[in-house]
Amino acid sequence: MREHNRIADILHKINLHWNGERIYKETRKLLTGIYQHIVFTEFLPALLGDELTSQFGLLPKPVGFNTLYNDNVDAGTRNAFGAAAFRIGHTFIGSLIGSSDMNFNEMHNIPLENEFFNPRTIYDRKNFGVEGILRWMLNQFQSQSDRFLTPTVRNRLFQTRPGNGFDLGALNIQRGRDHGLPSYNSFRRHCGLQPAWTFIAGPTGLVDHDKGAALSLQKIYKHPDDIDLFPGGLSETPHKGSLVGPTFGCLIGLQFLMYKTGDRFYYENKFPQTGFTSEQLNIIKQQSLSSLLCRNTDIHSVQPKAFVSPLPGL
Repeated sequence: MREHNRIADILHKINLHWNGERIYKETRKLLTGIYQHIVFTEFLPALLGDELTSQFGLLPKPVGFNTLYNDNVDAGTRNAFGAAAFRIGHTFIGSLIGSSDMNFNEMHNIPLENEFFNPRTIYDRKNFGVEGILRWMLNQFQSQSDRFLTPTVRNRLFQTRPGNGFDLGALNIQRGRDHGLPSYNSFRRHCGLQPAWTFIAGPTGLVDHDKGAALSLQKIYKHPDDIDLFPGGLSETPHKGSLVGPTFGCLIGLQFLMYKTGDRFYYENKFPQTGFTSEQLNIIKQQSLSSLLCRNTDIHSVQPKAFVSPLPGL
């Protein structure tokens, strides 16, 4: 929102003849381009890792246009992506909300379970506030994907009083069934991966799971074909340098490839009527989430890659 208003003010000063609607639409277009650039150049490599990002051809060109639009590609969101694979982010949720001072030293933290539907930490500029929370988030260890959800969202999601919270993992599994998602094994086949014929964490079974994860699935399901997509994909061992395993990596990678090639408004397309000029595009390609934060907050020192913690131990 702050970046939107910053761009709108600049456009207004250099285009005094534009009305409010024109300024809004031009600003939204530029900000959408910046957003897409951050997603494809920073977020996806942090989530999928360099190998998968490169394998699916997701990285934008450093400069200039890269028109890959195909009007035969449906850029709509696939059910398996929206109802299961992209919910991998639920494992990244921590148990706390914290804030850090100007030197990135933690000042405060409070349990997340007490803050659902409550914006008080945003308004509490003395102890938290937008900047304090952002500095804290930037300084956290990069979350590692695994099959565990923090008790805050596993037992106390949206809790308003003790005992009435939801289980986010259970909701995700039920959502997949409500949406009619095929099984984990079905999507293994869809991705060209070996399906599991047994519950062994080995050649004939769950080849991308460790023994503990395979045993847990065996205790719940009668046959590997019964495994739901969300727990099956979630419990895979992540690729090296990635936060996701092969099945979710495939589904997420394919989805963003379809966003890139099936959306005629994708920011790298050279379409004069709807796209950017080469000058605009190259300026957009100089942007990053870190630079956006520096422009719009009191955070003036930040790591170049905002999605990767600067702390050792990753």
